[in-house]
Amino acid sequence: MWKEKYLRALADYQNLLRRTREEREENERYAAVKTVSQLIGVFDVFEKAQEHIADPGLKLALTQLFTTLAGLGVERIDPTGKPFDPELMECVEAQNGAQLVSDTIIPGYRMNGRLIRPAKVRVMVQTKNNSNDQKENT
Repeated sequence: MWKEKYLRALADYQNLLRRTREEREENERYAAVKTVSQLIGVFDVFEKAQEHIADPGLKLALTQLFTTLAGLGVERIDPTGKPFDPELMECVEAQNGAQLVSDTIIPGYRMNGRLIRPAKVRVMVQTKNNSNDQKENT
């Protein structure tokens, strides 16, 4: 009887240790998400500045910052020319045409597989009138 109680208590304790370790690992993995999402906004501003200034020092700093972010598990989502995926993209404008992303307005980012910011895109949408026009032209 006491042996069963001991084994049950030991199993409960081992489960508690396992759950605590898993929660701690998850918290460590995603602790930087808030900070990284704020840094990505700063990165976007520097990229726009680089487009207008074209300074080699700024380009070097941007490269180093992105390398550091990539080391933390951050990856850029560039959906231009790909089919629209609502899990990774946010449509800000739709135009007539094939159902592909025609332009990325703001790139999206993932960190360790978790979406930090969806890509804001312009999508070409095929309408009924547009598809009828294409059929008549062929």
